[in-house]
Amino acid sequence: MSAYELLQVERDGAVAIVTIDRPEKRNALSAQVRAELIVVLDALRATTWAA
Repeated sequence: MSAYELLQVERDGAVAIVTIDRPEKRNALSAQVRAELIVVLDALRATTWAA
């Protein structure tokens, strides 16, 4: 699940790690980062988690 331009998403069981990947901008939150975060969090919320 890493089809995002500015985010990296990793899953390990019931844990998801979302990393902002904009080192040139010191990982500042832009409108695009916020939009991608919303999409990622919605997708993770809709996922069935195995404990």
